[in-house]
Amino acid sequence: MLRSAIPPPLPIGRDRVDPTQPQLIERKAPQLIDSQGHVGIDDGVLRGLLRVPFYTHGARSMEAIVDMSMLAAQTCWEPDALPPAGQLALHVDADVFLRLVLRDVLLGASREALGQAIHARFLVDQKDRKPPGDLAMQGWDTLREDFRESNRAQADDIAAKLHAVGYAMLPVTGQGPAPVTFTTAEVETMAELEHARWMAERRLAGWVYDPVIDKEHKRTPYLVPYDELPQDVKEWDREPVRAIPDVLALARFEVHRLLREQGAR
Repeated sequence: MLRSAIPPPLPIGRDRVDPTQPQLIERKAPQLIDSQGHVGIDDGVLRGLLRVPFYTHGARSMEAIVDMSMLAAQTCWEPDALPPAGQLALHVDADVFLRLVLRDVLLGASREALGQAIHARFLVDQKDRKPPGDLAMQGWDTLREDFRESNRAQADDIAAKLHAVGYAMLPVTGQGPAPVTFTTAEVETMAELEHARWMAERRLAGWVYDPVIDKEHKRTPYLVPYDELPQDVKEWDREPVRAIPDVLALARFEVHRLLREQGAR
């Protein structure tokens, strides 16, 4: 559950709508606002409200969703208070909306599988670059636990990187995931974010900069800004980004574009 006074970026659609506007919540469900002025709302519900591509009737659709939700005497807007899919479909793309709401519940059970898939792809990409005895080039069962957790953390961060370039990861509902190929600019943006995540993770784990790599003693020459990396090392960040659709597909998730031109329906 999230209590927040500062909403994330707004969805793009027929109208720009802020579902956490104090005026809207005060009028429709004042009991959701605590004494500090923060709105009680589940993380998934908030994600659905903010990232659904459009509201059919703009602000009126947002108000209708609040009205149709079962919020009486509730202090937090939970998923089970949302209106049925048929009613949601009058105002938003109900399928996308509900997949956004439920994403984290479904993803939690897939975290280990995604981490393993990311590592398997890493082994393929690096097989001609790193020696077999490299500590990072071991199979999952014999991989050092901090390296396994690094793969899990990379899986955890996929949604944030996708959101930065206008996509979301959603559970697959059809026969299979829709095909997606990222643009060069999208890959570069997400690769830079992945490197920043990797640096933060390494520093928290006690790694330090050293011109000579020493994984046994947690030393690496790559704790530098993305722009300062050699092109071949930047490719190490680009490769897992390009592989995101394939990795997600193994866990029955897909990449879905959320951003639309203003005025699109």
